[in-house]
Amino acid sequence: MRRAGCDEISFGVETGNEKLRFDVINKKITNSQYIKIFNICKRLGIKTNAFFMMGFPNEDISSLKETVDFILELKPSIFGIHFTVLFPGSPMYNLALKEKKIDLNTWDNFVYGKINNHPLYIPNNLNIDIMNNFRKLAYKKFYFNFSFILRRFFYSLREHSLLNDLNIFFDLFLKGKTKTGRP
Repeated sequence: MRRAGCDEISFGVETGNEKLRFDVINKKITNSQYIKIFNICKRLGIKTNAFFMMGFPNEDISSLKETVDFILELKPSIFGIHFTVLFPGSPMYNLALKEKKIDLNTWDNFVYGKINNHPLYIPNNLNIDIMNNFRKLAYKKFYFNFSFILRRFFYSLREHSLLNDLNIFFDLFLKGKTKTGRP
């Protein structure tokens, strides 16, 4: 793939907790397998994007910490963390209905502007503020690390994207998200 021109791959890692990945998400990939493939990509000069989610059933503070630690261990080129959106017909949507976290009108209320945010799954022992704090912690520990900043600086110079990268840096640092609202 590298010889054919592939220079970047995105991975839906989802979580640093293998039990959640195996039992809830039904992805049978271990952390060590992810580390191995990310190392192969780095060796071949392929950039790695890792995408994670927060807000799975049975997720707790311990598993959020595992995700933050795994991001730092995995060392992707870039990563993003998103909260689990409850899409109608999905198993998590049905679980949220059963647990009375949402009702049948939730999506209609979102579409018609009666609620501002997508319906999210918030585990019983967490809340949105805790999840936001862990997301901000992951961004700060990863993106405000000297080695990342140095690597990104030289990449930005090479790609002529320094001004854009500086804007993103300050948005993440000050707000914990970018101007588009994406973390």
